[in-house]
Amino acid sequence: MGAWSSGRARRGYSALTVPTGLMVLVAPLIAAFSAPVAEATGALATESKRAQMAEPLRTSAAEPVQTSATEPSRASAAEPVQTSATGPLRASAAESVQTSAIGPLRASAAESVQTFATGALRASATEPAHAPATVGASSAEPTRTAAATPIRARVRSGALVGTVDNGIETFKGVPYAAPPVGPLQWALPQPPNSWAGERVADDFGPSCMQRSPPHNVPAGTRAAQLSEDCLTLNIWAPQASRKAPVMVWIHGGGNQTGSAADIYYDGAAFARDGVVLVSVNYRLGALGFQVHNGNANFGLWDQVAALKWVRNNIAVFGGDPDNVTLFGESAGGQDTLALLTAKPARGLFNKAIVESGGGGWQQLSPLAGAQQDPEGDWNLVSDGHLLEESPLVAIGAGRMAHVPLIIGTNDQEGSLLDQGASTAELFPKLSDDDLTKLRAQYGVQASDDAALVRLLFRDVFFASEARWVAAKVSEAGSPAYLYRFQYVLSALQARRTGAHHGSEIPFVFGRLPPLRVDDADVRVEHAMHASWIAFARTGRPASVEFPGWTPFGARHRWMVFDSHPSVRPIEGVAALDLLQCRLATDFPLVEGACD
Repeated sequence: MGAWSSGRARRGYSALTVPTGLMVLVAPLIAAFSAPVAEATGALATESKRAQMAEPLRTSAAEPVQTSATEPSRASAAEPVQTSATGPLRASAAESVQTSAIGPLRASAAESVQTFATGALRASATEPAHAPATVGASSAEPTRTAAATPIRARVRSGALVGTVDNGIETFKGVPYAAPPVGPLQWALPQPPNSWAGERVADDFGPSCMQRSPPHNVPAGTRAAQLSEDCLTLNIWAPQASRKAPVMVWIHGGGNQTGSAADIYYDGAAFARDGVVLVSVNYRLGALGFQVHNGNANFGLWDQVAALKWVRNNIAVFGGDPDNVTLFGESAGGQDTLALLTAKPARGLFNKAIVESGGGGWQQLSPLAGAQQDPEGDWNLVSDGHLLEESPLVAIGAGRMAHVPLIIGTNDQEGSLLDQGASTAELFPKLSDDDLTKLRAQYGVQASDDAALVRLLFRDVFFASEARWVAAKVSEAGSPAYLYRFQYVLSALQARRTGAHHGSEIPFVFGRLPPLRVDDADVRVEHAMHASWIAFARTGRPASVEFPGWTPFGARHRWMVFDSHPSVRPIEGVAALDLLQCRLATDFPLVEGACD
């Protein structure tokens, strides 16, 4: 979810900034596909239907799972340290190297295949995605395979031993900053400590501290544990690649919860298709966003540190440091928007993708006015350093990185709302006359008050803001591409009418369950994944299958991902205009919005 908080949020969940008396909870990030996964049995396997439609996309037979974070790093004099097969290593003294405090790592190069355990994922769309979980009760149970072999790489901090399998190199739990513990607990991230010998990188690092363990991380891995020592990243790379495009993923969860080790963030499909995928852990909640001694936004600073690490080390893994796409969903999308405007992040990425990163036209609190409740849901503030002003203010004035952008939303973002949500509490600035006009503009979609409030929530917090950002980026001279995701997995279509918040993620990552998918499921997955790949390569999401996805500024159209993805005129323009005119009064309006 985006960067919002509420005094009435349930502990462990993020919530929106809404009037007192209304609680708006984050719903499952994978709600739109969790039911069929829970009903499916068996391991992730070769998906012939997908392979036939998506050639030259290939499937991976196995994926590495790494070792415990509580052991010291292994130093061996018997085996020489070697460089990665992915290409030449860069040497630079620009970034200091430091030692790791994550602990001993086992020397085994064994790799595990993640399986979907029946019943592990929730079938209910109303159960929060980040509810308390028992460590080990995961949707992905590791099983051993002898297929993976060790592969070595040297980064600035030391030597790593990852795994290679089916043409995909994987390095997990790689420190990109010093452990933020002790005197570094509330401090800006420092360069990673160096280590002696080899560090086995075949297991995720621990998840960052949050109120309960995150769902959907592989049981038996370090990611099922919580630790303050969590600033690690994971890399999936095509074997022996050279100057491959790089994509850096920022997970969602309201900046309160989540983990880069979520099984739906697995980067194998990207690596299979020639992209180096990096997923990042960053500090969450109070440890990541509480104001402390005049500093703030520590979790966002962590993301900057990860991007610096990528710039200085990714060539070792065959990635191109001059072709980096930053992308994220929900809070990860909002953080991506924020980093577009952050001067310390300039030059660290060349393209950006924002998935459902709306904020409801909210201005960030200034540092001096930030909440001081240590039990609250902390989030981004205007700190005068990383974020000199609210990101939307900066974007409206053109004070941002001028890079290509994809931005979009899902058609049922209102799945985040609590059952008791009302228009009066959420949108007090809308008059009765406004609501009458909006009901007429939405037509049969607004069949009752509950349907109306969900439509308004989607368009106020997500769609109108996404359209506005696309317009402002275009006006500033960079290409912006707008989309709407509204596809429902075939197995869910009997009981779900639209795409819930976060339901695009498995389509983006090529992570649909291999069972109970039909041709349309595979077609939409391929369309979205291929568009993201094309954008990472060239800055244009147009592909052979979808050549018509033109920049927003050219024709004010968007790509609609439904059962037959295509570029179409934007729907609901009158409602978007009215909502922006009434609620976005602090920002420059899209031309004609209030005519």
